[in-house]
Amino acid sequence: MIKRQALFSSASDVAEMVVTNERAFDEAIELQCSLIGRTSRARIDAGLPAAICHSALERMTAALSATVLARTEFLAAHAAFADMARELRMPTGFGSGDGCPDQMAFDGNLRVAA
Repeated sequence: MIKRQALFSSASDVAEMVVTNERAFDEAIELQCSLIGRTSRARIDAGLPAAICHSALERMTAALSATVLARTEFLAAHAAFADMARELRMPTGFGSGDGCPDQMAFDGNLRVAA
């Protein structure tokens, strides 16, 4: 019984951290998009040629792409946690009540979310 309680407590802690990390990915994506947009607007407003800061835009979009890819991997980890919870007959959706992804499409896109 104590072992089961420890498992539920640990699972709850992990689930809270999963939700916090997912939110952090979304916030990072939002900030990166804002920076990319602001950089373009600043160049336009200053009347500078398109070549100015183009390499910085390339780098920022590469960073954005990498962040989205990392988020994809994190969603796959979330799905793996959900599979493990079902295997251990534990409820999913600890913490936020958002639930867990049921399955990931082959390309990493979320197909079904509970």
